[in-house]
Amino acid sequence: MVDRIYDLYNVLNDKNGTNNSSEALEAYQNLLVAMKQGASEKKLALQFVGKFCKNFPGEMTKTVEAAFDLCEDEDINVGERINLREKKTISRFRFANKRLKNFQHLFVHRLIHLHELLAYLLNYFKPMIQVK
Repeated sequence: MVDRIYDLYNVLNDKNGTNNSSEALEAYQNLLVAMKQGASEKKLALQFVGKFCKNFPGEMTKTVEAAFDLCEDEDINVGERINLREKKTISRFRFANKRLKNFQHLFVHRLIHLHELLAYLLNYFKPMIQVK
C-alpha cells in the first residue's frame, strides 16, 4: 500500500497547478482513504495530504474529518510517529473549523436581519410604488 501512496503522490505532483483534473481529484481522495489504513500508510498519507489539501478546497471537509480521525486513532504508535509540524497542521484544521462554524452562524444571523429589514422596507414603500 505504501507504494500505491507514492504513486498517488506522483500523480498529484505531476498535475501540480492543474489539480482540477479528475485524475488528480481521484488521487487525492485515495490519499484520504489511505489515512485509514495501517500506521505507516497513515503517516505517509498525512504528509502528502498536508502538501496538496490547499489545491482541493471542495474536499476540505473530508480532509478535516480524516485529520480528526487520525487524532483520535487508538493506535498509540501513530500518535508518536506524527511529528510536531503535522500536529500543528491538525490543530490549525481544528481552529479553522471552529472559526468557520462561528462565521457561518454570524452570517446566517445577519442574513435573517437583512431579510427582515427588506421586508419592512417593502411594506413601508408599497403604498408609494405605483404598479402599472
